[in-house]
Amino acid sequence: MNINAKQKRTLIVVAALALVVIIAISAIIITVLSPKKTPVSSEYITVTVDNEISASFTLKPGDYTVISSKTYNKAHTHIVQHIAPSVSFTQAMDTFVAALLDAKKLTGKETEVLLFGVESVNEADFEVLASYFRDVLKKNNCSTRVYSLYTKVKVDKTQELAEKNEVSYAKAQLCTRLEKENKKLKAEELITLSLTEIVEKVNGIAMEDLVGKVESDTNEEQKNEFIPNREPTPPSSSSSETSSDASSSDTSSGDSSTGTGPSFVVSPDDVGWGPLR
Repeated sequence: MNINAKQKRTLIVVAALALVVIIAISAIIITVLSPKKTPVSSEYITVTVDNEISASFTLKPGDYTVISSKTYNKAHTHIVQHIAPSVSFTQAMDTFVAALLDAKKLTGKETEVLLFGVESVNEADFEVLASYFRDVLKKNNCSTRVYSLYTKVKVDKTQELAEKNEVSYAKAQLCTRLEKENKKLKAEELITLSLTEIVEKVNGIAMEDLVGKVESDTNEEQKNEFIPNREPTPPSSSSSETSSDASSSDTSSGDSSTGTGPSFVVSPDDVGWGPLR
């Protein structure tokens, strides 16, 4: 069948329109399904320190002096009320940690966990500030474990989770990441816990998964394996008949048990949650 010039032009136009429609629909799908992300402010560095007490410190770039401070839903205002603007970050953190210790919201023991989050367009800020914060804890004789999160771009959905629960973005970010790593964990549930409780919960689930996996592997390996509970009796040298009987008796009377199950000693540092960067 011959196609004239007019029909060719019509087909080209139709094909072009179809291509435009396909591209438009693809763009809409990608926009809807992809999480919306927003760069953090380049003007300020926001530092968040979390525990049962959750506080945020907004810093000026360059010299890291405090511009403002705030606390979240469970935090008492007095924890940061003595931190005046224009003080250095190290002075602010020293006051903050001392206030936590005085209020018995922080014991300084290694069983405790703090989440230190930095929001900045410059990752070097994160390294410097995290180092400063660890020095402040050391100065106050705190053995508290510190886990860190650096944020350069915020995800709107995570921000909504933080605002809904009145916690810092860093804590919401941690909870969503943990949910992605293990479907047994739910961000909506984790976010209501203190950081120490979150670590205990995550390590508990990791322990269950580890033990379950090893027991499963062990059971599979030992499924049809016979392991006697005692050593066979040495054959008697008195006669060949006695030797044969002894050997037979040991084999038939052996217990079919697979023996004692595996035991595990797993420290929190070996499995589960680790420093997040």
